[in-house]
Amino acid sequence: APSSLSGTYYLGALVDPTSFHAETSETNNTLAGNSLSIAAPLPDLTVGSVSGPTSATPGQTISVSVQVRRTGGQLTAGSYALARVYLSSDTTITTADTLCTSDTDPLSQFANATLNTSGTLTQTMSCTVPAMLSGTFYVGALVDPTSFHTETDETNNAAAGGSITIGAAPSLPDLTVGSVSGPTSATPGQTISVSVQ
Repeated sequence: APSSLSGTYYLGALVDPTSFHAETSETNNTLAGNSLSIAAPLPDLTVGSVSGPTSATPGQTISVSVQVRRTGGQLTAGSYALARVYLSSDTTITTADTLCTSDTDPLSQFANATLNTSGTLTQTMSCTVPAMLSGTFYVGALVDPTSFHTETDETNNAAAGGSITIGAAPSLPDLTVGSVSGPTSATPGQTISVSVQ
């Protein structure tokens, strides 16, 4: 079939298409067979790897490396595959986990042109740890979280990397004044000495 053809067609045959032979009937030279569905193979997007630091503090922005893979058919030209990074309490990464990246970050957008050519693309994404989060989590990634692309398998788009321990942020200092002392009387314009601890 032509490379640009898609849809449902019937297989058919035509004998003596140029009417080279004189026949008793020229109207019965065609016959339609079965129908044929023509569709381009679908792609499949997966997360090949996820890696990041092993510790962080609440509110800190960390770098997470994510590799996206494409197998099967081609992705839509001129678009991209979106990836998100999550912090999860287990190795099953879902949209219910804690999101720490932004969809508007260009590094969360994996170019279809590159994925169609090489099959893989690795980018380093910025993940901001929520200010109130603490404990041990898994750093994971999910590609095509909005199901923008139709794939052969929609259940294999996530993967977990290593664990990260998010500790309490360092406590802030507290400054106080211990004492203030000076003379008990002065005249206008006079310079006095004041002791501050």
